[in-house]
Amino acid sequence: MLAGGRRPAAFASVGRLKAEEEALAIMERRIPAARLIWRISSDQTAIGSSSIH
Repeated sequence: MLAGGRRPAAFASVGRLKAEEEALAIMERRIPAARLIWRISSDQTAIGSSSIH
């Protein structure tokens, strides 16, 4: 969640995170959303990287 860009609710919806609704809401508010940034490398191949701002 902290580096992969997935939200806590997404993990909970597929059963990878078990938490009470209140705890899940707190995590949704506190864990920053990652942005996926695409850049072109020197050999013109698209490379994805996530960055938290």
